[in-house]
Amino acid sequence: MLFRSEKTPEFAHVSLLVGHDRQKLSKRHGATSVAQYREQHFLPEAMNNYLCLLGWSHPDEKDIFKPADIASIFEMKRFSKSAALYDIEKLKWVNGQHLKELTIDQIMDQFGSVTHQSVENLFNTQSADWKMEFISLFLEKVQTIEEYIPFLEDIFRETNELKEDAQEDRKSTRLNSSHQII
Repeated sequence: MLFRSEKTPEFAHVSLLVGHDRQKLSKRHGATSVAQYREQHFLPEAMNNYLCLLGWSHPDEKDIFKPADIASIFEMKRFSKSAALYDIEKLKWVNGQHLKELTIDQIMDQFGSVTHQSVENLFNTQSADWKMEFISLFLEKVQTIEEYIPFLEDIFRETNELKEDAQEDRKSTRLNSSHQII
């Protein structure tokens, strides 16, 4: 006997997963490991949410839900027989929705732990107030933690470019003044 229980478990075959090209996903086509998603800082609850949506539909037609909510409403009859489309953009959107449910402090901690030179040199060296303001400012624009990095780099790139422009302006002003004196 597989399980020692009065109730026999239900077994089922989940529908085939296909990519954007409608070809079935396999280890040779569209393969991505869970470790890669972890390295890209996808939230575990978002991944769980998205995987539930592949071939299954929520009775209230909701796309965003917590794992605890699934246990009470999950039914095998809600599985589709047609192939489920694996869509990375939808996964990012689901991740973004779960990201918005976190507190600013939780997002700050997660972003601060990203091993990237810009995060280590630019973000982690700022005050807590600056970090909170930065995370809050771009929260509506990001779907993954890593999407904060270009915004961070742009802020500091523009600051450095402005400094360089200001230095060039000062040099040209000094040259003009020198020419006037001569």
